[in-house]
Amino acid sequence: YRVSKLLGALYATEAQRRWAARGLGVDAVAVCPGFIPNTGLARGLPWPARVAFQGLLGGRFGRAVLGVPSRTPAEGGDALFRAATEPLARSDSGRLLRAPAGGAPLETYAGKMGASLGDAALAAEAWEWSEREAGVEPADRA
Repeated sequence: YRVSKLLGALYATEAQRRWAARGLGVDAVAVCPGFIPNTGLARGLPWPARVAFQGLLGGRFGRAVLGVPSRTPAEGGDALFRAATEPLARSDSGRLLRAPAGGAPLETYAGKMGASLGDAALAAEAWEWSEREAGVEPADRA
């Protein structure tokens, strides 16, 4: 999960760099919508882990007793909408953003990925890897 989140953030960083170099005026951001337990993410886990993930962490118990800030799928979607419409998304293009609970403004976020998010060579490598895996002819070489 962490690797896929990092790949998405690196892809946004590289997309922003490439699109800005071409003068396209397009912003790219990656969004961390928060912990959304009832989306099927745990469907491949054994049933005890599924119960813990969805029932305990994702329910009232997780929020009230454990302090796990879970969200509904609609709240996660709201984070995506806000990333597309709030001014911070424009000023922080190429970054990973998250929407804090309670409707607080979007904020730049690094999580446990830290310095990897600012690694331009790693972002370029992630972009090129995704082109190869998707079988896409690179636009700058087509």
